[in-house]
Amino acid sequence: MENCQVGVFLGYASRLGQALIDRRLYLPEAWASDDARRSRVQIPASVTFATKPQIACALIGAALDAGVPCGWVLADALYGSDSRLRRMLEARRQPYVLAVRSNHHLRFLTEAGLLQTNPAELAELAGVAGLRWTIEECFQRAKEELGLDHCEARSWHGWHRHMTLCMAAAAFLARLAAQLRQGAGSKANERSPVALAA
Repeated sequence: MENCQVGVFLGYASRLGQALIDRRLYLPEAWASDDARRSRVQIPASVTFATKPQIACALIGAALDAGVPCGWVLADALYGSDSRLRRMLEARRQPYVLAVRSNHHLRFLTEAGLLQTNPAELAELAGVAGLRWTIEECFQRAKEELGLDHCEARSWHGWHRHMTLCMAAAAFLARLAAQLRQGAGSKANERSPVALAA
C-alpha cells in the first residue's frame, strides 16, 4: 500500500511475558479522502480517517471492554499528549503512565476542582514507565523470528492478514514460553549425588 504501512499496535505484558494483542492500520487523511486510491487497495467504506491516538483509544477501550485484565496502560508521548486518551482512561478509573512532550502542561484536578495527588509512589510509577519498552521487545521478536516487517501487502486486507498471522504466531510462542517459565518455577530443586569416596 505504498507509503501507508504504519500501524498502531496494542501490546500486553505480564510477569510471564508479553505479546501484541491488537493492531490497526493507520490511514492518512490524504488516503481517507481519495476514493480511487481507497478502491485500488480495498479499504472498506466504513473506515474513516482517525489519528493514531484515536486509534489507540479505540484499541485500548475494546481490550478493556473485553475484560482484558490491566494494571496500567502505558504509551509514548505521541499518545500521552492526547487529552482524549487520558480522559477516556480517567473515566474508566484505569491507572496509566503516559509519556508527554517536554513542553506539555498537565493539570490534575478532581471533580471539585482541587489539585489531585497520584496515590502511586514515585518508585512504582518509574518502574511501571520502564515497562513501556516491552512493546519494543514484542516488535523485535516478531520481526526477527516471524517476519512482521516483511509485509509487502498491496491491500488493506493483506496488511491485516499478515499482521494477524504474525501476531498469532508470536502469541503462541509467548504462551509456550510462559508455560515453560511456570513449569520451571514450580519444579523442585534436585540435589547432586554425593560423590563416593574411593
